[in-house]
Amino acid sequence: MFVFIIYHVVTMKYVYLDSTPMDYYEILRAKFATPWIYWWYVIGIACAAFHLANGLCTFCMTWGITVTRQSQRLTAAALAAAGMILFAIGLTALNGFTHG
Repeated sequence: MFVFIIYHVVTMKYVYLDSTPMDYYEILRAKFATPWIYWWYVIGIACAAFHLANGLCTFCMTWGITVTRQSQRLTAAALAAAGMILFAIGLTALNGFTHG
């Protein structure tokens, strides 16, 4: 996750955006046309969605928000669904650049 974020920030801020005065959409469209970069972003989005959902679930358990076993299961299921929805939104945004 950390490596993906560093890669994303460095390439967006210092490599792609400062190199040529192109349209931002066209820069990302050209970037995501490369298969390994596209799949790197798919994996990065999946990691970010999982990290958020798992972190919130663990937060609820650690801080005593979900005390019983049933509330922990329900929270885990709800946050797993939220993580999958967030991943789907991220893929939709990524595919908007490649298929747009």
